[in-house]
Amino acid sequence: MPNGPPRIPATPPAHVERLRVRYSDTDAQGIAHHSNYFRWLEEARIGWLAALGHDYAGLNRRSVYIPLTNCACGFVAPLSAGDIVDVRLWLDGATRVRARFVYEVVRGDQVVARASTAHAIVDADGRPRRLARDDPFWCSLRDLAPQA
Repeated sequence: MPNGPPRIPATPPAHVERLRVRYSDTDAQGIAHHSNYFRWLEEARIGWLAALGHDYAGLNRRSVYIPLTNCACGFVAPLSAGDIVDVRLWLDGATRVRARFVYEVVRGDQVVARASTAHAIVDADGRPRRLARDDPFWCSLRDLAPQA
């Protein structure tokens, strides 16, 4: 990873998404292809949003979009078809225009990958959008973001 592995907080994750590695997730060697990890991170974010009472479609109806602006993943051990993994997600920081997450992908007790993503908050035209202080999504982020 560009600046080393992400700092994983000592606190419990904000969300855990359990997934099964599909045969179609693997390459010719039977190893989960690296591109799938980013899909799994997205699944964790979608699950986290749902647990908070939000969803992408509802945010989009309010002209709130959360595109990815940066991502990194360090791989520790391979995964194979049929493996069950937990994607642990932490909100690493948030402002009214940005959000950062860190993740661990875990099989049993073994961390197999650590990752981070950064996101902008934009409107339907892709321009930065500052969430209102009373916006329900911002209130969720603010309440969960680590205190500086």
